Amino acid sequence: MLVLLAWALLTNELGLLLWVCVAAGYLVGFRGVSRNAVIAATALVAVYFYVRFLQLHVGTPALNERSSGFGFSVRGPDELVRMFGNNHLPFYAYNVAASLLNVLFSEPRAGVFAFTRDLMTSKVQSGTVVAVVTSCVSTALMVWFVARRWRHWLRWDLRYEDQIFLLSSGVIAANAVISFPYVKDVIMNIASVFYCLALGMALRELMMTIDGRRMAIERAALASALLLLISVGWTIRAASFYADMRLRAYKAQVDWVFVEQWLRDQHVALNTPRQRALVEQLSTQMIAMRVPKVYLEPDWVKDLLTPD
Repeated sequence: MLVLLAWALLTNELGLLLWVCVAAGYLVGFRGVSRNAVIAATALVAVYFYVRFLQLHVGTPALNERSSGFGFSVRGPDELVRMFGNNHLPFYAYNVAASLLNVLFSEPRAGVFAFTRDLMTSKVQSGTVVAVVTSCVSTALMVWFVARRWRHWLRWDLRYEDQIFLLSSGVIAANAVISFPYVKDVIMNIASVFYCLALGMALRELMMTIDGRRMAIERAALASALLLLISVGWTIRAASFYADMRLRAYKAQVDWVFVEQWLRDQHVALNTPRQRALVEQLSTQMIAMRVPKVYLEPDWVKDLLTPD
């Protein structure tokens, strides 16, 4: 575990989430890793912070380094600097909140409240509605699970479902905090996996409740409708993942067509012939690559499976 943690920390800052898994897992009662190993992992993380921030002086990205979603649109680096100046805390707080809301409610996306914006302008796409409604219903079920179990948590009377749920909640929160410099959906992928684990525990509790007692026909119908909505919604979203990957491949190729404009917008200068040759080589490879012709797909695919 320590070797894996060291490798993860040196690869990407999201490697810190491995320590969160280890520490949170031990706190909730899992003993697959010993106490001494958890202490050693914590010491390793402390060394990582010391070396990164005090020895190498590798800080967090500045506001003028990249664009980021804020409110109802994507803001450029210069606009972010004008909005927040030297006080970055409101921007960081927004990023953490937006990342957490993205996992729980599928809104905002990449920091942009696109569903809310489109709803106000009557331009909502079916795929966005499916994503937001499914996430809202799923998160509501998880809130119901918390309402049923929180008294047991206060007594530290934890079942397996409680352990997985609390562990997952800790990772989701930590992932949102790590994303404070800027918002990007892909950064929250790990949190999304643990969201599924937490949802699984809530669904398991619901099934145990249904199976363990008699229910009025109205409650049984409501529970069945809830399970049907969650099942159908997440099935559509699973299919949309494949469609979205096709769309991303096409957009990535288009981005390389305009790479020179992107470099200028990001204030990136190619100062050496080697840098110029590398960009030209990558651009040639990407433009020559075969990607799906998503512009030929039917409208319902674009509306339901690959919403903007």
